[in-house]
Amino acid sequence: GCAIALGDPTQPEVSASATISHTAFEANKSPSSQAGAVANYGSTDVTRCYFGNNYAFTVGGALYSSNPTGTGNAKLAVTGSSFSANKVDAHETKIVNTQDVYVNSGSSVGDADCAACEAARKAGGLPPPGKCSKLNGANMGEAGEPFYQCSIAPGKGVHHEQKGKTYAGYPAVWW
Repeated sequence: GCAIALGDPTQPEVSASATISHTAFEANKSPSSQAGAVANYGSTDVTRCYFGNNYAFTVGGALYSSNPTGTGNAKLAVTGSSFSANKVDAHETKIVNTQDVYVNSGSSVGDADCAACEAARKAGGLPPPGKCSKLNGANMGEAGEPFYQCSIAPGKGVHHEQKGKTYAGYPAVWW
């Protein structure tokens, strides 16, 4: 299914952890399951990453996090990252564009507000002004509070040297 599957949901004794930073996940697909880009069944820190146009059949267009069977130890942290046009199939009822992250169980932390986003940008050496918006997701944080996503101003296009043309509408790559 997805680009990275961390841990095994049926074998909690297999410990897994990862730090993912400065990475772009684009157009990954999980046509029969959850997590378009990253499935977390361990401990994952995501910092200053971009998730765009990923697809999951059930939940978690970009990220999905869940405890392995019989444990309570899945951990997901998402800071200074940006999400765009990730989709889920909503159990074959309709394609929805409002679920970048889905936390099934375990703990999760993220940028709690735009000030936290700006701090993450600044820590990465990025100039102002930044862009901040509420992250689309479900069950995030200890009490289901929203997380925020951030990046620099929207992209102005990408120039392809070999073809000699600029493609408009691509997001800014800011790391």
